[in-house]
Amino acid sequence: SRHRRALASLVIAIGVTCALCAACQKPSARSPGPARPDIVIITVDTLRADRLGCYGFAPARTPYIDRLASEGVLVEHAIAPTPITLPSHASIFTGLYPPAHGVRDNGRYRLPDDVTTLAERLKADGYLTQAFVSSMVLHRRFNLNQGFDGYDDEIRSEGDAKMFHFQERSGARTMDRVTHWLETGPGSTSPGTPFFLWIHLFDPHQPYEPPEEDAKRAPTLYDGEIASVDRQIGRFVDALKKRGSFDDTVLVFTSDHGESLGEHREATHALFIYEATVRVPLLLRYPKKLPAGTRYDASASSVDLVPTVLALADLLPMKTQGVDLSKALTGAAEPPAISPYSESLHGEIEFAMAPLHGVRAGPWTYIRAPRAELYDRRDDPGETRNLLGSSIAKAEPATREAAKKQAADLDRVVSEILQDSRQFDFTGSTSPLDPQTVEMLRALGYMGEPGAKGGLEGMDPKDGVRAFDDLDRARQLAFEERYVEAKQVLVSLLDWVPKNASARNLLAMCEFRLENPGAAKQHYLRSLADEPRQAEVLVQLGRIELAEGRRDAARERFRDALTVDAE
Repeated sequence: SRHRRALASLVIAIGVTCALCAACQKPSARSPGPARPDIVIITVDTLRADRLGCYGFAPARTPYIDRLASEGVLVEHAIAPTPITLPSHASIFTGLYPPAHGVRDNGRYRLPDDVTTLAERLKADGYLTQAFVSSMVLHRRFNLNQGFDGYDDEIRSEGDAKMFHFQERSGARTMDRVTHWLETGPGSTSPGTPFFLWIHLFDPHQPYEPPEEDAKRAPTLYDGEIASVDRQIGRFVDALKKRGSFDDTVLVFTSDHGESLGEHREATHALFIYEATVRVPLLLRYPKKLPAGTRYDASASSVDLVPTVLALADLLPMKTQGVDLSKALTGAAEPPAISPYSESLHGEIEFAMAPLHGVRAGPWTYIRAPRAELYDRRDDPGETRNLLGSSIAKAEPATREAAKKQAADLDRVVSEILQDSRQFDFTGSTSPLDPQTVEMLRALGYMGEPGAKGGLEGMDPKDGVRAFDDLDRARQLAFEERYVEAKQVLVSLLDWVPKNASARNLLAMCEFRLENPGAAKQHYLRSLADEPRQAEVLVQLGRIELAEGRRDAARERFRDALTVDAE
C-alpha cells in the first residue's frame, strides 16, 4: 500500500542518515579497525645532536641512543624553533611555530586552551595519554597537559633546591615512574587500547651534576649527564620489550634545544639561535614502516613531528605548520624543501634587546637582527664568519652582492613564516606564577627582575651577551659562596647597566653574606627606586630593618611586600 511504501522509504532514509552520521563521527567513536601502534615521544632537555655517538661524537657514552638510531631513521639536520624549553615543547606537541601558538618564553606564557595538542588529537582517537616531566618549567600551569589523562609533574617532593638552582627530578626517578606505569597502567587497566606516552628528561640542563660513575668516565660533566640519560633510555627500551610492544611502537627521540657550551660567547642557551642551541637530535623508530639504519640528510623542524607521527600511525592529519615526512623518511618520496624557522625573544623580553628571527635553507643560516647574519655552513659549520659583516668587506663585489641577495631571499622567508603564523591567531596568555616558581625561573636566568632592562634597549644580542654571561657567572660564584669575586663581577656589570635589578639585588645579597648589611640595604633601596614593585626586595629590607631594631619600619616593609604579592 501507499502507507507501506512511505514507511519503507522512511526506514531507508533513516538508515542512510545513520550511515552518514556514522561516517562523520569523531575518530574516538569509529568502529575498531586494525591495531593501532603505541606512540612514544622522548624529549631530553638541552641535548646537542653533536654530543651523541650516532651523530659522530667519538667520546660519547650513548650506546642505547645509538642503537635506536641504528634501528630506525636518524635525521641529520633537525632544528628546534627556539632555544627555550616551554615554547619549544609547545611547538613539538602542536606542530606550530611560537608566533602561531603564542608561547614565546618560559614562565610568562601559558598555552591557550583553544590550541589543539597532539595529546588531544590522540585522545579523541581513543588513545590513553600519559606524560612524565622532570622540570617545573613544564608544570601543568603552563597548560601543556591539555589532552593528557595523566600528567606527572610532581617535582616539589624531590627535596629542597640549592641556592640559584631549583627542584628537578632526575632521569632515574622519572624513569622509575614510567616503568611502574607501563607495568601497572595501560596493559592492566585497558588491554588492547593504544597509548601515547611523553617522557621528558632534564638531566643535561645546567647545573651539570652527573652520577659519579659518569662524571669520571665522560669528557665533560655535560657529557656525563648525557651518559646518565642514555642508561634511562636503555631501561625504557627494556620495559617495552618486556611488554612485547617495542616493535609495535612509533618511538620518537629528540630534544627541545641544544647548549652553547661557550660558543658565540654564550655559556648555556636561550639568547642566540645558532646551530649550537637549535640543532637537535631526531631519531624515529617504527620497524613496520621505517627502514633501519637510515640517515635522512635533508632538513626537518620540530613542527614536522605532529604530522609525521600521525601519518606513521595511519591517523587523520591535523592543521599544523609542519610537513608530513613519513614518505620521505622511507625513501618513497623526495625530501620536501623545508626552511626551518627559529626565534629567540628572550633578550627582548628580559633586557629589551632586539629579538632574533632566523631560517635555515640548505647550507645557509640567516638571522634577522640589528646586524643581520648570513652563514654558509658548508665551509663554516660553526657559523663564525658572517657573510654580511665587516669580515668580507674586502671580498669581490660579486661575492658581496650574492650574499646580500641570499640574505634578502631568506629574510622574505622569515616574513612569510611570521605572516603564516597570524592565521592561527593564538595569543599565549600570561600565566600567574607563585613566588617559588618566579624565583626558580630567575635562578635559571629565564626570568629577570622587574626593571632589569635598563641600558640595553634595542641592542643587538651579539653586543649584549656580556650581560647574560656576567650575571650567570656572578650567580655561580655566589652559589659557590665566593661572594667577593661575585661582587667584583656585579660592580663591573652595573657600571654598564646601572638599572639592572637582577644584578643590583644579587649584589645586595652578596654584601649581606659578607656581613655588610648597610651596603646591602643601600643596593636594595636603589633597586626599589628603579622598580618599586619587588616583593622579595621589600622582604629583604624588612629583615635588615628588623635586625637594626627598627620594628615599625620593618612591619611597613613586610606589609608592602604582601600587598605587592597579592596583586
